[in-house]
Amino acid sequence: MGRTSARRRLFGRTSRDRYYSEQNPRYDDFNGPWYSCEASPRDVIMTGASPRQSRRSSKRKTRKIEHKAQPNEHFPGYPVYLPILPWDESYIGIYQPYQIQRPPRKQWPKPSRPILRRDECPIGWHDQEPDLDPNDIEAQIARCHERIEDGILPVVFEHKLITLNAEKDTRDALKEKWPGHSWEVVQRLESLAGIEQWLMDRNDDCELLPNVRAITAAYKAGHLDLVQGLVTYWYDGKPLTHPRPYSPKEFLEIANAIGGGATGFWVEGLNGPRPGRNKAVQTGIPSTTHHTGGGGNTLASVRVAIRLPNAPRWAYHEFEMLDDTGCDNFILFYGDLVLLQDMEADATGQAGTGIPPLAGVITTQLGDGSLAYMYIRMLEVAMFGDNNSGMMTNQGLWDLVQVSIKDGYQEDFHDERVCGIWSRFKLYSGTCPDQSGRVYLSDSRPGMVNAVPTTIHAPQSRYLPHAAAWPPHGHNQPMPVPNANSITTSFDLPTATGPGVPKIPPDILARRAQRQAQLGQGQGQRQGPGP
Repeated sequence: MGRTSARRRLFGRTSRDRYYSEQNPRYDDFNGPWYSCEASPRDVIMTGASPRQSRRSSKRKTRKIEHKAQPNEHFPGYPVYLPILPWDESYIGIYQPYQIQRPPRKQWPKPSRPILRRDECPIGWHDQEPDLDPNDIEAQIARCHERIEDGILPVVFEHKLITLNAEKDTRDALKEKWPGHSWEVVQRLESLAGIEQWLMDRNDDCELLPNVRAITAAYKAGHLDLVQGLVTYWYDGKPLTHPRPYSPKEFLEIANAIGGGATGFWVEGLNGPRPGRNKAVQTGIPSTTHHTGGGGNTLASVRVAIRLPNAPRWAYHEFEMLDDTGCDNFILFYGDLVLLQDMEADATGQAGTGIPPLAGVITTQLGDGSLAYMYIRMLEVAMFGDNNSGMMTNQGLWDLVQVSIKDGYQEDFHDERVCGIWSRFKLYSGTCPDQSGRVYLSDSRPGMVNAVPTTIHAPQSRYLPHAAAWPPHGHNQPMPVPNANSITTSFDLPTATGPGVPKIPPDILARRAQRQAQLGQGQGQRQGPGP
């Protein structure tokens, strides 16, 4: 009988087929269940050898552990403290971040006259620019002017220019505030400034101000840069490691080496330069009607199992969370962490696992454009099937993920926990247009397809969740709205310029008048509602 590796015994015979995705266009990675598709941690889990050395070396060299802080080329003036950890190798220049391979530009012949109707556009025409970097504002603005000259739906690109020019003005103002740095570093410095003020307002209860100030100083001095895929670990205002790829295993090893990392621990570069997204809907009042238009919550909820790192396998709890894919991270309450500790303590008669390690503070952009700040801690998550029918994720493995922590306990039913986008990266998901709003999740494609029901008589007019649901399937006409204009009647647009009324830029108004004049001469006046 042949030898069987520990990994094979744990996972069984796993398919080794190569997979394709936007992050892996060259089919150069395997879709194994023990590491993510974004980047293999095989180069990250090394604990004693330099990445320049072969992992199959017949003679293993033991690295001498440094007990004295020493300056280095990547952090001049910032001694890197490595009293316990052997990871003193920088991956700058060794690790190459993934570069998106963009397709060539697609151009369409310029029409003899401007095309102003969508149904007259050339086959396959679209207004996207996949060959350009979305963050290259100058190139995007130049392309808009070219598309306006092409004469195919120029109004689309005239309005797109408004957003691009406003974004350019915002970036120019920030670059003047933080001169001499790349746009990524400028964004990070602006975010760190807000985080520093937030920590000061709450008296730095997790002892992170030394880290924030040291990282800010390192960015300003040019000693630290943002490299996609690389992170640095900080504790008590000092860097613990050189820039290196992130690995959940290493994160826990470093946190345990410094005593758990419940306070004073920071991972820089993990969340990128710009604020995260948190578009979660906040419902102000409970539902008082039979339909969802009365303030009721229209988003589905899912049950997610949460466990503290280093806790026993059974010490988890399933929390009901809002399935909001507009939020980047999980959102829990600090009281939920205390609950997990108490559950373990009651079962064992001993003190529970400590509060999970910090990863820093995250800046999130809310739906109204404002910014919020929350602590980030690392927790293990998984999902079980209905009626506790078995784990659905990762063939029995738990994922170590970032979780935003709110203060205190949940004191309002409408201030809900949020699952974020994790389930979409781990499971198959499906919905059905039966107006139930249910989301079906499965660990296999056939399982998801079988779970999603079939709607035999799907209504032609599917009411939106935020609209009043009158008798379904359109059998009866909706109740009339008093003093409502017919859709065939021209609307009288307001001329006021007070708060809440958008102002159309003068150049757009001028182009609109010119276009109306051209239409009046050639094709006649356009009928119907005003613009």
